[in-house]
Amino acid sequence: MPEANSKSTVVTPLKFRWQRTCTQFLPFVFFAFLCVSCLLLWQFQNRSVVRIGEVEAVSSNVASPSAGIVTGWATRSGESMPIFTSVTKDQIIVELDDSDLVEDIQRIQRQLNSIGNSTQSKLTSLLGDEPERSQVAAVGPNASDVSAEKGVSQWEKLAACTESATQAITIEQLKLNLRKTDSQIRALQISELSPKEKSKQLASLNNQRRDQIAEIEAIRIERFSDDAISALDLGSESTATFTEAERMLFQSSIQRCEMLEQQIEILQKSAARLDIRAPITGQIEKSFVSQYDLVEAGTPVASIAPTEGTVIVVYAREMGPVRPFAGMPVVLTARSNPLMRAETIVSSVGPKIESVPPRQRANPRIEEWGRPMRIEVPDSFVIEPGALVNVAFDLNRPTR
Repeated sequence: MPEANSKSTVVTPLKFRWQRTCTQFLPFVFFAFLCVSCLLLWQFQNRSVVRIGEVEAVSSNVASPSAGIVTGWATRSGESMPIFTSVTKDQIIVELDDSDLVEDIQRIQRQLNSIGNSTQSKLTSLLGDEPERSQVAAVGPNASDVSAEKGVSQWEKLAACTESATQAITIEQLKLNLRKTDSQIRALQISELSPKEKSKQLASLNNQRRDQIAEIEAIRIERFSDDAISALDLGSESTATFTEAERMLFQSSIQRCEMLEQQIEILQKSAARLDIRAPITGQIEKSFVSQYDLVEAGTPVASIAPTEGTVIVVYAREMGPVRPFAGMPVVLTARSNPLMRAETIVSSVGPKIESVPPRQRANPRIEEWGRPMRIEVPDSFVIEPGALVNVAFDLNRPTR
């Protein structure tokens, strides 16, 4: 062969060169990808910590707002408190006796009637005393208001004040009657009567209740349709034209009306505290009194356990990466239902390190220590007390 032909070379196309380069560097690229992926996963694992929390619910003690005698339970008939009965917030659970208030109402009504009768008698005597002389004085050259000279307007104001107080005490009496009707309706609803008989009696009681409400509203409208006059307003009325006997009677009537008005205000407050209501929604857990027991104001009558959790308690381990503080963001996940998730923050952090409960440990047999944290359960995260929750601390978020 010629020498020129023996030294010639074959040029590799650029396409094949690129394919060969890619094939040679592919293992290095794959290895780099694995390294980066492992680094990212390692960082993510270290920046997100999941702990087990337990849902808690603090039981609420129901105290009597006033002194009285327990007449019965609004949730079930019998002498004992119905344990584990479900109640809703503001539902009446205990009823107190109102016999003392009924006696006070009757006593106040008698005294107001006495004041009203004496005032009307005085008005009748003033308006009917020598009507002919009153007419002559009214048309004479020195015409004067004889009624004003006799102080008729003062006595009319006193009569109006007495009437207003009488209407107020009548309203309280009707409210107590309405309360008895409501108690009968509640007792009938939980009774064991046949549906037909129960429906018949309920219809009758509901009609009675409507009539009582209408009567209360009618008296209330009548009372406030005119200018209300209190005994305190009558203290500034002039009694210069009164005789000594009239002045003494007028002043004593004002003082009695003022005292009775104060007693009516006290009675209204006492009547509003006859029914003991549930402060939360839950179940009656304990009973501290029995039927016909005498209770004082502030005496606990029952304990109610909420049916929904309100607080989640979780522990930040002593040697863990979590440094707890109030406002720290967390993600809640129910262990019984992984699809139920909610984002919230830590409400408060305990002041010292405590022993972690066995249920919240990774291994119940190994002792663990940490600082307790309280997390308020969001409204959308409905879970029962005692349930376990996964609490994820996202450490990638900015801290305080």
